[in-house]
Amino acid sequence: LFCDIGFSGHVLFKLVWAPTPGFLCGYMAWAQIFFSLSSIFFIVCITLVCIVAADAEIWLSWCLG
Repeated sequence: LFCDIGFSGHVLFKLVWAPTPGFLCGYMAWAQIFFSLSSIFFIVCITLVCIVAADAEIWLSWCLG
């Protein structure tokens, strides 16, 4: 969701504002790297939460019999 909102803002920024070509190129490179890394970060976080939840469920079932 964060990446979708950010990418939509990025596209609107690109369409509405007409900066110099050098700035636009730098901004596009930064946005591509940032949104890719943030996507990876959130995928890793969600995966870790799922792993921890699964481990907690296994641990609780073992403790409670």
